[in-house]
Amino acid sequence: LGIVIVSRAQSFSTEVTALLFGDVLGVTVGDIRAQLVATAVVGLVTVVLYRPFLALTFNRTKAETLGMRPGLAQTAMLALLALSIVASFQAIGSLLVFGLLVGPPATASLLVHRVPIIMMTSVAFGAAAVVAGLVVSFQHGTAGGATIAGFSVLQFFLVLIGREMFEALRDTSGNTPSNALAT
Repeated sequence: LGIVIVSRAQSFSTEVTALLFGDVLGVTVGDIRAQLVATAVVGLVTVVLYRPFLALTFNRTKAETLGMRPGLAQTAMLALLALSIVASFQAIGSLLVFGLLVGPPATASLLVHRVPIIMMTSVAFGAAAVVAGLVVSFQHGTAGGATIAGFSVLQFFLVLIGREMFEALRDTSGNTPSNALAT
């Protein structure tokens, strides 16, 4: 939020802004091509290594007993994370990329519990944050990357509050989790 407010000031340095917070409106065709290549690589490797990633996520020892190599899977996962971060620098900057890497999956995990569905839901949340952030940034002259990341975080808190309210209402109505599913 502070970045959005500071970006409205006249003394806001654009060089520092581009490095730390990106320049969504300054993305070139070459940048988009690079992001598409990075997306394809991340998607392909994720599909190929899905089972080792899933096993590693839950239990490293269990992954070893299943004959998987969790050290290699972890290295691959970190390399994919690094690739995702570097590919996103131009659009949303080095600091704000984490808002889009963490926010949408965290929000999705509040709603669904199966990993493939979390992945698909987080893509939808990320896309919604980008569209909403760009619209608000354009209309109000705020830093695009910061506004996008702000929407990503806002989504998380709205879903968290909504979920907590739903659970509180369900608990006060006397429904247990098994009864709530039956009704």
